[in-house]
Amino acid sequence: MSLSLSNLVFSYTKSQENPTLNIKHWRLESGESVFVQGPSGSGKSTFLNILCGMLATTQGQVSIFGERLDQMNTRQRDRFRADNIGYVFQQFNLIPYLDVIDNIRLARRFSKAHSKHAPQTDIEELLLKLNIDAEHWHKPAHSLSIGQQQRVAIARAFINQPRLLIVDEPTSSLDTKNRDGFMSLLMNLVEETKATLLFVSHDEHLASFFSRVEQISEINHSEVIR
Repeated sequence: MSLSLSNLVFSYTKSQENPTLNIKHWRLESGESVFVQGPSGSGKSTFLNILCGMLATTQGQVSIFGERLDQMNTRQRDRFRADNIGYVFQQFNLIPYLDVIDNIRLARRFSKAHSKHAPQTDIEELLLKLNIDAEHWHKPAHSLSIGQQQRVAIARAFINQPRLLIVDEPTSSLDTKNRDGFMSLLMNLVEETKATLLFVSHDEHLASFFSRVEQISEINHSEVIR
């Protein structure tokens, strides 16, 4: 089992009467690829931020690969995330003035479990798999197209060989053709690396890429939509 949640409650305020998240139980098995769909404001991003340790729970248990995130302090959660979790952010969060290679190298510097100096060949092989040609490798991230930035964000998420990959709304700015191309690249890489995948989006058309599909409303029993 990769992930287990139990009696999880999270609130942005001191009052717990109407929490943003109220999850009784939820599990994700190792090697699964799961799609969680829901509208904007339904708690999806908060859900992901709890799972990767960016936010601490108000109460309840968060267990990932047998480790209790809810019992860790902020520094411990950051270290655990760097060593075990790859995250593709909705806005990519690339450093705009760094080139493609350095954006990916930066991810290695935060991981204690991996060499801080990723061999250039490892990065190049990953970029080629994601159809990023060598002519773009030394360009600053801000000069790339949206589609290219997305693929660089995937490469950065995979460079530390994460056991769990979390993907947050990455296709919202793509047309259908580019969206499907992005998904095919991502799913092929997930299958090759045998990573566990949690993919969250409002776009119900992406469900066809996954064998397990859930609604955030079925996971989160909070009565308040935020």
